[in-house]
Amino acid sequence: MKPLPLTVLGAALLAASWWHGWHSKGDQLASEANTQQLQQAQQALADYVTQTQRLAAIADRVQQHTTRLASTSARQQQDYRRHAQTTPLPADCHLDAGRLQQLQTAIATINHTITTAQPHPPAADH
Repeated sequence: MKPLPLTVLGAALLAASWWHGWHSKGDQLASEANTQQLQQAQQALADYVTQTQRLAAIADRVQQHTTRLASTSARQQQDYRRHAQTTPLPADCHLDAGRLQQLQTAIATINHTITTAQPHPPAADH
């Protein structure tokens, strides 16, 4: 055989092998990139679920506090109105002890509800 056709055949085989290796490496890199993107998407989804659950818990707590405050406020308003009807405000507009106590109790209840409704910061790990 002539050396030129063997050289051309060898070069063609070498080029085909190189192309196949290049193509396989590209497929491998694309697969690794897809796997990494999938892992990032799964982590983002897990973070989303965690945040959704945290927000749902906060919403439930706020709803409980709102319901309790509405119940307490309605009772305190009735007590205040009953007291206002039985003991009208004097002409000099000074609050009597009973009316002042009811107002202070209502303010303390609202402040306590606001304080307990605040989300607690996560404890620092040491």
